[in-house]
Amino acid sequence: MNHTTFLLVPNFRVETFTIEQLELLTHVLQDHHVNGVKFTAAGRLRVAGIDRQQLDVIAEALQPLANGPVTDWITTIQSCPGKEGCRYGTRNGEELAARIEAIILPVPPPAKIKIGIAGCSMCCTEPYVRDIGLLAEQKGWKLIFGGNAAGRPRIGDTIAEGLRDDEVIELVQRCLTVYVHHAKPKMRTARFMEYFGVEAFHRKLFDEDIGDTNA
Repeated sequence: MNHTTFLLVPNFRVETFTIEQLELLTHVLQDHHVNGVKFTAAGRLRVAGIDRQQLDVIAEALQPLANGPVTDWITTIQSCPGKEGCRYGTRNGEELAARIEAIILPVPPPAKIKIGIAGCSMCCTEPYVRDIGLLAEQKGWKLIFGGNAAGRPRIGDTIAEGLRDDEVIELVQRCLTVYVHHAKPKMRTARFMEYFGVEAFHRKLFDEDIGDTNA
């Protein structure tokens, strides 16, 4: 048997399941004799011990569980249950995650983008070390940009605080627009902020010609 492990993402992010959805998931996996599954930290479903053809069939069978818009620019998006599922939560991160996934970028990003949305100051989704981080506070959302947790870690820069949901979506889109227009190929946001400069980034965010190549 082919024991290669595949990452199954049929527009699928783990959030809250109904009993009926869990029954469908279990039925599909049992029907294809799947050896094991894992829900990853990014909310994806990792399926082990199947070949590529089986993977495609399973993905098609699980389409009724698709719970977000199709996007090709987000590598990972983690969001906590927020106030509806955690005693510390102050805002709903999962609803905001779905709206961010629907953002359309003017051009493809030069590198992968990871997003962390935390519903409280515990920061379980590590927003300070993600390309885009959102942290819920009593007065609104804090937007953090340019974080990285890899071999060259970087705490992201606070772009704005006290944001309402609509303001978050608009400002995230502007941050990404500056990034995709001005970053070098394969440059992650952490290295971009070091290269472009925090002050220049703030100025460009509110330029009328946000895509102008002159900082």
